[in-house]
Amino acid sequence: MSILIISRIAVELSLSVNRLSGTVPFEVGNLSKLGKIFISNSIHGTKFDPKLLTSSVHHCFFLEYLFLANNEIIGTIPFEISMLTNLKEAHLFKNQLEGSIPDGFIDLRTLSK
Repeated sequence: MSILIISRIAVELSLSVNRLSGTVPFEVGNLSKLGKIFISNSIHGTKFDPKLLTSSVHHCFFLEYLFLANNEIIGTIPFEISMLTNLKEAHLFKNQLEGSIPDGFIDLRTLSK
């Protein structure tokens, strides 16, 4: 696990290529300047509900990059991701997500991937 800190403000959370289980601490949402979250190739051997993450990070208003690819994420894409108005990239592929993309994603003008 690594957290890049600039001026005592975490701007990047990298948990990729780990064997994570459980939930993302709610306190991650207190990292208001967080710009990047990398949790790809990390959540295996357990089913991961994406709402456990989005309930933590939907207050990270500066978040631009959300990498959750290649995990065992189940369920639907949480609407809360569409509240991340600065989001440029959301990598959710190679998971077990189902259903449609939430309507709020159409308002994410900065989203390119």
